[in-house]
Amino acid sequence: MTAITARIAQGVTSIAAEDWDACAGDANPFVGHAFLAALEASKSVGGPSGWQALPVVVDGDDGRPAGIAPAYAKSHSQGEYVFDQGWADAWERAGGSITPNYRSPRRSARCPAHACSCATRQLRPR
Repeated sequence: MTAITARIAQGVTSIAAEDWDACAGDANPFVGHAFLAALEASKSVGGPSGWQALPVVVDGDDGRPAGIAPAYAKSHSQGEYVFDQGWADAWERAGGSITPNYRSPRRSARCPAHACSCATRQLRPR
């Protein structure tokens, strides 16, 4: 059995668009390289937004990405794109800490652009 190793990339733009889109397919434009890279370029993620793109990549035997999961580290609870700020404030007032945390877009998780929450997996076809 071949060992599988996952790595965390430094943003969507650190991965070639061709490799990303080979995994993402074209059924959902909100998980495509162009859309997610635009979030980085527009500063909707990164910097003071509190979202840092850190996609998880599994490379194939050929060294190219065979699977990619868009994922984000969240460094604070301000400016959430979902409405959990009240819970976050209450938790922090009670002494808890919700940040930093790591989120991968799937139906039950949050990501900077709500439209990409339907992404479940991205695998390059064999």
